[in-house]
Amino acid sequence: MEYVKILAIGLVTTFAVLVVKQFRNDFAILIGVVGSILMLILISNQVSLLFAQISQIFIKTNIDTSIISSLLKIVGIGYITEFSANICNDTGCVSIGDKILFCGKILILFMSLPIINSLVDIIVGLLQ
Repeated sequence: MEYVKILAIGLVTTFAVLVVKQFRNDFAILIGVVGSILMLILISNQVSLLFAQISQIFIKTNIDTSIISSLLKIVGIGYITEFSANICNDTGCVSIGDKILFCGKILILFMSLPIINSLVDIIVGLLQ
């Protein structure tokens, strides 16, 4: 049922942006951002349930909690980066959106280093 609400908000927001954009571009941008935030609020319960399920999986497998934390941060950075870049692209600031994406990719690479180190340690341990 939440999905139908999200689709409805997305469609209403899109039509509102298209209508208002003809008269006031600044209000159209604001409407788009507010609609996007409303959709994120509606999905927040499912996201928290998803994180709880992922944590349970990692607890059952006895994987180090720092790896869990890094993975969740990487996923979060990816989603927030894409969301922010898309807002910039929607407002016509494509070059800023591209820079946000680039910085997000660098942050994801940085956050993945502990996981890469753990994988290298496992591989070295298996080879010995």
